[in-house]
Amino acid sequence: MRLILCLLVFGVSLSLRAQSCEDLEVYGVWLDPFDNQKINLLCANLSFDEIYSYPAWRVKDAEGNLIAEEQVMYFGIAGTSYHILEMTEPWQEGAVAIDVTLELWTGFGDQMACTWDWVFHPQELLWTGNGDGGCFPIAMNSYAVGGEASSVTASLSDSAGNVVLSQHMVFDESGFYQGVSDTFCLGQDECYTLTLSSTAFESLSIEFTDPTEFSSWNTNHWAFWVNHSESMALDTTFQIDLYGGDCILPASTVDIQSDFLVFPNPTDGMVQIDLGSSTSAGHFQVFDHAGRCVQEDMMTAGQKVLDLTELESGQYLLILFQDRQHLVQQLIVTGGH
Repeated sequence: MRLILCLLVFGVSLSLRAQSCEDLEVYGVWLDPFDNQKINLLCANLSFDEIYSYPAWRVKDAEGNLIAEEQVMYFGIAGTSYHILEMTEPWQEGAVAIDVTLELWTGFGDQMACTWDWVFHPQELLWTGNGDGGCFPIAMNSYAVGGEASSVTASLSDSAGNVVLSQHMVFDESGFYQGVSDTFCLGQDECYTLTLSSTAFESLSIEFTDPTEFSSWNTNHWAFWVNHSESMALDTTFQIDLYGGDCILPASTVDIQSDFLVFPNPTDGMVQIDLGSSTSAGHFQVFDHAGRCVQEDMMTAGQKVLDLTELESGQYLLILFQDRQHLVQQLIVTGGH
């Protein structure tokens, strides 16, 4: 009886142990460049027989404490697969590498499929192998649509005022333009100023992507887009913070219009927009310091009350598209999370 019991316990322990996933490769695990509460994981499944149904990744430190966990997003893993894990606490350790354990759970977290011992390098440039002296490889993609010949100018400068990218893009009467800049370097602990200007266009999309061999996963490190029912010119500036910088929106980059009032500013979350004598409708977008659109809505003539109570405290850009104009206001939120 004792032998049978021992064999039973041994069999159960084997069934609970994670098996090695020979055909599953992990390429990299790194902190999101613009969000210190997210970890990115890139992997590839080379097997046609096992898809690891309903996968969820977990990261634990050397003491076994949970650092980050993925909510199930996919039916399985097939080919190259990109995953986003939410951290239990914001990352506060800078660029210091730590030893971690990666766990892949399947079946909505019911069964551990495999584990890896891993060295977690927070900065992406340390695992891609493309960094040289702090170079974060990047390329700018642009897509524009217009009814007639038009152009877009983009200028990117670092905190010292050095221009790292100056790009002038022209598209003709055919109505569509797609352009990709040369690969250039960004410092991962830096704050950048992106200035965009253009002649009239109907829509524009600007994005920074990783041009390395893993570009097929198409992670946009920063993206901006506008769409209009009619052609409109663009003239505005954004700050792009690679989580180590200290971005402060310079007042000189904001074109304040006297007939476009936002109050109170600073605000604890509730904002009123007064369009003055304007009688036409429009729409607005609110961008954070990293250039991400965090809120968007339509508005009619007269006044509009915005509820920004869900936003974190910080500086934002409020952009109003109305009457073939592109109006920008700096907005300071003080009462967020």
